[in-house]
Amino acid sequence: MATVRSRGPEKTPHMAEHLALTCASALFAGLTERDCMEIAACAQARTFARDELLFAQGQPVRSVILLQSGSVKKMAARLALTPLRLVKRIGTHTSEGIQISLSREEMAQMTGTTLFTISRILSK
Repeated sequence: MATVRSRGPEKTPHMAEHLALTCASALFAGLTERDCMEIAACAQARTFARDELLFAQGQPVRSVILLQSGSVKKMAARLALTPLRLVKRIGTHTSEGIQISLSREEMAQMTGTTLFTISRILSK
């Protein structure tokens, strides 16, 4: 049986950047710089397109994404909260519950997203 010993994390052109991002992340707070270096050594830089789906609720976790810039919108959560807020304002009591008349276009405007995104989320 052979034993393979690692010489430590490999140095890559982006290693310093990956290390700084890892150490600054709240997810890795409390880890030593050496621990962060081991994690950063596994990192791969990637650029995402605007409105690209990074993950979906219910999918198994296969990676951790640390954003260097930009933001992630939790559209499904935002979409779910919008009607809940509107129930109090414009909801009409019916025999079947509370009714809210709201088009997809209005929902897109209220959540700050596109009609396409609203349609995609609602179709699931």
